[in-house]
Amino acid sequence: MLEYSQHRSRPFDLSKQPEQPKGNTVDDFFTEADVVSVYTREQAIEDGILVRVPYRRDDRQLDLCFTANLFTDYKEDETARDALIERGIRLLQQFDPEDLPGVRKLRVIDADRIWVVEDFIGGPLTFMRPEDY
Repeated sequence: MLEYSQHRSRPFDLSKQPEQPKGNTVDDFFTEADVVSVYTREQAIEDGILVRVPYRRDDRQLDLCFTANLFTDYKEDETARDALIERGIRLLQQFDPEDLPGVRKLRVIDADRIWVVEDFIGGPLTFMRPEDY
């Protein structure tokens, strides 16, 4: 078993996609026959459920959204919004023994108030309130 101290923050690199192990991904749990409905991120943006937030980090544009519910609190204060985004990214970079390869990661930024979800390593980020999940 690895000790927590052996793990350091990983760089947030959108260009590298890790090799997905066999037998440990969400895709292994479901078949097409199990899927009843699909609601894509793009559909949620078109419907106004998610709000795309332009954000550059290390000369890269991140695929980042806030739920409309959360965005109302941050749309006027870009400084506070940027601080929240940076805090969320730092939390996602920290090792958590419950993280599984190929499965989305969730971090609690502010208990009972704000979460961030990373769909896969280097993938889209979504900031939300717990009730928006």
